[in-house]
Amino acid sequence: MSRNNERILSDAMITDIKSKMLDELDTNDGKCTLVDTIMDMYLTDDFESFRQIIIENIEHYEDDIILTLNMELNEDSYDAN
Repeated sequence: MSRNNERILSDAMITDIKSKMLDELDTNDGKCTLVDTIMDMYLTDDFESFRQIIIENIEHYEDDIILTLNMELNEDSYDAN
């Protein structure tokens, strides 16, 4: 189950996650990984693993964005002092 069932992502967070996904897909490695995963899913008829991979990737991007925001807030609090 995705974490978004437990909490709602803001529009800004969704936009940031989409941006990170597009940045990664914009590389040759990202494209190759996506194509390989889709092909594996097709050949094995295992759509549940593909769903799980998508959830894990989105949660990874979400964690990365939250970490970055927390670091920026922490730096701002030091600057304010």
